[in-house]
Amino acid sequence: GFPGWHTECVAMILKLLGKQIDIHTGGIDHIAIHHNNELAQAEAATGKQFVRYWMHGDFITIEDKRVAKSLGNAISLRNVVDKGLSARALRYWFLTGHYRTPMNFTWDAIEGANTAYTRLARAFLELPPSTLKPDPAFIKDFYTAIADDLNTPQAIGRVWELLRDQSIAPAVKRASLQEADRILGLGLGESGPVARVTVISVADLPEEVQRLVSAREEARTNKDYKKSDDLRAQIAKKGFDIKDAPDG
Repeated sequence: GFPGWHTECVAMILKLLGKQIDIHTGGIDHIAIHHNNELAQAEAATGKQFVRYWMHGDFITIEDKRVAKSLGNAISLRNVVDKGLSARALRYWFLTGHYRTPMNFTWDAIEGANTAYTRLARAFLELPPSTLKPDPAFIKDFYTAIADDLNTPQAIGRVWELLRDQSIAPAVKRASLQEADRILGLGLGESGPVARVTVISVADLPEEVQRLVSAREEARTNKDYKKSDDLRAQIAKKGFDIKDAPDG
């Protein structure tokens, strides 16, 4: 027979949700045995398709190493907060990667996500209160990304495009961000301390962002402005805004 824990999972689903469910999540390590056993038991018992959509998340490594008790390298939310970073910054970081794509946790990455989240929260608070409707084009693009297998990186990118779009009224931007945050769960409307935005030199940027800045400078030198704009958008998603001046 099958291990008892598979049977218990199926029994719980059948009791609480019915003979067929829309979405079943889990890690990719559950595919081969655990979820296949659930599938076999449920469909043999009911004669119906058990799950319409399986959504398996890939692994997250920490500093390029697997998370393991033997390595003692697990990171808790308390560790993030104790470093003076927003707990929401970790959520923002998760959203910048697709759930089916491996991600590598580094403190440098979380600090960058904290900077990005701080800028986003501050930008939202600086927008005027609004009773207007969200921008239709933004909403269409945003939900298209979400419906595309939860493409949260694309959705986050569209949020930054909205903020940079000077043709959209500030009050409409706020309404649009409020709608997006219903899905993203970043707590943009919640009160709380928002760290100030600081100005730093390129030399103080994380290495990954420095490479993007160098590539953008090269694109600008070659008058490849489309690539330059694309790189600027990538830099913005990392939490940094470039101000071009005559002297660099």
